[in-house]
Amino acid sequence: MIKFLIKRITFAIITIIAVSIIIFSVIHWIPGDPVSVLYGAEMSQEDMEALREHLGLNEPLPVQYFKWVKKLLTGDMGQSIVRGDELSELIKTAFPNTMLLALTSMVIGLLIAFPIGTITALKRGTATDVFISGGAILFISFPTFWLAILLIIVFSIAFGILPAGSYNVSVESFWSWNYWKLLIMPSLAIGLPMAGRLIRVIRIEMIDNMGKEYVQLVRTKGAGEGRVIVFHVLRNALVATSTVIGLTLAHLLGGVVIIEAVYGYPGIGKLLLEAVLRRDYPTIQVIVMIFSIAFILINLLVDILYSVLDPRIRLE
Repeated sequence: MIKFLIKRITFAIITIIAVSIIIFSVIHWIPGDPVSVLYGAEMSQEDMEALREHLGLNEPLPVQYFKWVKKLLTGDMGQSIVRGDELSELIKTAFPNTMLLALTSMVIGLLIAFPIGTITALKRGTATDVFISGGAILFISFPTFWLAILLIIVFSIAFGILPAGSYNVSVESFWSWNYWKLLIMPSLAIGLPMAGRLIRVIRIEMIDNMGKEYVQLVRTKGAGEGRVIVFHVLRNALVATSTVIGLTLAHLLGGVVIIEAVYGYPGIGKLLLEAVLRRDYPTIQVIVMIFSIAFILINLLVDILYSVLDPRIRLE
């Protein structure tokens, strides 16, 4: 197990380093100078050149990269070129909101997927199975932004029971009903497609496991049907499902950016979109790096969980 962990963690560290180089290089190769874009009509050429020098944009890319990494390792994320604020403060404000949205969406997806996926497996071939499976495919097929807009039309415009925007609250108001009202639609827009994917995977894995010999053996020993399903069939189905959950969580990070833009939700995704539109290089670099590290860590945790659920993985 220790060798397995060392191997996976080493690979994760190498991947993070490679990703940081790619992110930094790609962003600086994008055509356009942020100083010219932001201040071209307001500053003289001499002033713009002085600002580039102050920001370190005239230095060779390798020098800029190593300075950037050194600052990150000491906790200094730099400043936003557009806002002039410390990035650590901006992210400190936005990150908790994004994490809460992501976790709420994940909980919604899992709470829907496991019971319904189990029901469809147990009702295989019936009208219930066909109806639920069709609904799962429908939610998977919906583009995230389209589902977000549809929820606004239904709950905000048609029924007027949920607000469509005006996200002026912060994560400090966690216990306020107004805060949770603002989370419902964004969480559903992310959680429903996630549930659709997981329902199909859970159904397929459970049907596959229910037909195996070990299940019949457990039944012949007198185990109740509920115990067979929960402690044997569902547990073994989790081995493959855990990988899909990890990949879905990673996909969720991309969905957060779109949903935050649609609803004007004050999270990291919205901050990233604003930075891209305004060529705020330092902000883009840091936020994309955060998303990349999160993606890599999620996959690392999935590998570890997979090895716990199926010890054979550690031997391969």
